[in-house]
Amino acid sequence: MGFAQTQFIDWDKVPRVGVPVIDFEHQQLVIIINKLYNSVTSGVVSRSELLQIMLDLFDYTVYHFTAENKIMVEVGYPQAEQHSKKHESLQEQILDFASSFFEYEVDVREDLLQVLKTWLVEHIVKSDQPIKQHLVKCGIDPNRFAHSETQKNEKKALTLTDAFLEIKKNRSEIAKLRSEISALERQLRNSNKKNS
Repeated sequence: MGFAQTQFIDWDKVPRVGVPVIDFEHQQLVIIINKLYNSVTSGVVSRSELLQIMLDLFDYTVYHFTAENKIMVEVGYPQAEQHSKKHESLQEQILDFASSFFEYEVDVREDLLQVLKTWLVEHIVKSDQPIKQHLVKCGIDPNRFAHSETQKNEKKALTLTDAFLEIKKNRSEIAKLRSEISALERQLRNSNKKNS
């Protein structure tokens, strides 16, 4: 990209969890969010390029959350289920926004990026750092969890495009059901008028 890059999220100021693989993946998320921010604020990036960056963000988020959830289950982290629900919530937010961007041509606004930034930093401090505390308490070496590109490729997440197609299919089915309900309501009204 031929424009100045800004550190929307300064990785050097982001708190670390202390589990190298989780910190590495958080850094990758910061890189993607910074890329999205720079693409939005530059005004020179096409919608298809923005969509690709969002696809990258969604895919890497799913990958990271899957890896983090696996670690939590493996070490018997007591808040694993609650933590996973927070992951699912953010994934849904990203998917909903990306779907709106894809289907309805909604613009990426800086406030969405601020939500991502705030969520990531707060989630690291409030939710991820206690994972390290649990590892230490249980005598588990945080370095035992290795980052593996091979593992990432083997567990390729549902792509954003696949998710959009599924959403579009579901929305089409919902629209069809609404139409059928409206027709039934009209029939019921007409029937009630005849009986009156």
